[in-house]
Amino acid sequence: MRSVTCVEMKMRTLYLSTGLAFALLTAGSAYGQQPATKRFEQQNIPISEIFAEWDQKGLSAEKYICSCQKLICDTRPYWPFRTFTEGQPIPVLGDFNRSVATSNGFYCFRR
Repeated sequence: MRSVTCVEMKMRTLYLSTGLAFALLTAGSAYGQQPATKRFEQQNIPISEIFAEWDQKGLSAEKYICSCQKLICDTRPYWPFRTFTEGQPIPVLGDFNRSVATSNGFYCFRR
């Protein structure tokens, strides 16, 4: 069995770190290309981005901004599949979804 030289070890490390950096960069750009509604499932983004996406898709139902009025508002059974704390806002499309949000502890007003 041959021993690995210092130069070979540095080259392997460089190769692995370059591959890892590429993987992280492409994953980040793919995340940025996701629709706003999909990104909102993972983290808070400006609600205006979601309304812009809905407008771009031609969704003409009433749009609401709803604010959590309890210590915790759970939307996991419904989009955006997250829990929110008091005061955190969510965008809502349509009267049915506004009713669901209200039953989950949100107070909604029309955009």
